[in-house]
Amino acid sequence: MIRLATAIAVTIATTIPAHAQSEGCTHGLSNLAQPFVRHAIKLRIMGRYDDAIAKLKTVPAGSPTSFCINYEIGRNFLNLKEYDRALTSLQLAAGVAGPEDRSKQAIFNIIGYTWLEKKEYSQAALALEAQLNDDQFANLPVAKQTKVFNNTGFAYLRLNQYEPAQKNFEKALANGSKLAQANLAIVDSLISVQTKGDADIPGIFSVSLHSQGTDEGLLKTLNDFATDLEVSATELNIYRRGNGMLSVTFGANLSYTKAEEMKQKAISVGISSAYVVSPTAWTNVSFDKKRAAN
Repeated sequence: MIRLATAIAVTIATTIPAHAQSEGCTHGLSNLAQPFVRHAIKLRIMGRYDDAIAKLKTVPAGSPTSFCINYEIGRNFLNLKEYDRALTSLQLAAGVAGPEDRSKQAIFNIIGYTWLEKKEYSQAALALEAQLNDDQFANLPVAKQTKVFNNTGFAYLRLNQYEPAQKNFEKALANGSKLAQANLAIVDSLISVQTKGDADIPGIFSVSLHSQGTDEGLLKTLNDFATDLEVSATELNIYRRGNGMLSVTFGANLSYTKAEEMKQKAISVGISSAYVVSPTAWTNVSFDKKRAAN
């Protein structure tokens, strides 16, 4: 079901750490509100999300209808993984967003991302399509447009709607996204096997559980996954992908159907990023699994 040489685990374009970057929303604020919001942004960057929310709620004027204040409150709740409260604030921001707001901040993208985090993929797709159809979309920076395309593709992929997923990943790829290139490989493979209908034919499939840039922390990752999945750490494999990233996989040499079953087990224990992959194009990394089993 997946072309063996190209399948790579899919990743969401916008991650929580990305929301903790220095960029903040300050346009359109009164002179009185500016210092409060700027201070709150600094608190958010420091990871002090509760303090940032408290600061934003002390803004003396404009807070009931201010786009930036509601937007920033929503971002902080998102970082706290309080998704319902994040959505409440972000949707309030969307309700009062003017053209300038929508040309600077991809408000429907962050709403869509929040729905992705809640695993409500239909709602995510609706919000992300609203972003794509917004009349200010073309005025967003290219980097933000690329995130929208990647997140929309991911939402449709989770909904098993491969053609719209492919279309959006292709647009992100056209903007130079390496992430989209990896995601597109998975979608192309799934479309290929959908046509062939050979999902139960034995293959060399596995389930990718995690990826990272270095060996640091890999031992802990192995132990954590082994505990969560109730398997021995010696059953796990480490692969170094073509881009240098490391991935932990388990259950190689399976049919696609069996790998899907194992993926569902991983998701059921909270490994929401688990994806069926084919590691044949990867290099197995030598690793002392006996240490991981301790």
